[in-house]
Amino acid sequence: MKVLAATIETRDYETSETDLLTRFYTARWVHRPNKTELMTYYRLLLESLKASGDLNAGRHGMKLNPKALNTIADFELEDRRHHDNYSNQRAIFWLTLVLICVGGVQAGAAAYDAWWPKPEPQKTSTVQTTTKDSP
Repeated sequence: MKVLAATIETRDYETSETDLLTRFYTARWVHRPNKTELMTYYRLLLESLKASGDLNAGRHGMKLNPKALNTIADFELEDRRHHDNYSNQRAIFWLTLVLICVGGVQAGAAAYDAWWPKPEPQKTSTVQTTTKDSP
């Protein structure tokens, strides 16, 4: 997105792997132990975008083609879908955990009732005596 913003500001904007590294990692990328791998990766990335028609070779680097806007829009759409799917999966995960807990409580209550039945109240026989009152 930084390259797109720079291209919108200056239509003749060109970039290279060192410019991308500086934009993404600041100038401190030079001191990273894997700087050659990073440069190779970004060089391959730029060449891949050039081969797909999203970039053109400029005088000192690569320039964005208008086709790149469609590629960026497609990427943002896929990224948004990925984020939505991830959110749905997290919600399903937590719902599953809650249902497992509720099921555990219900199973525990059923087991308690089955293994430790409530004692029945004892019937006490009381004899009622009836007296007749005579007038």
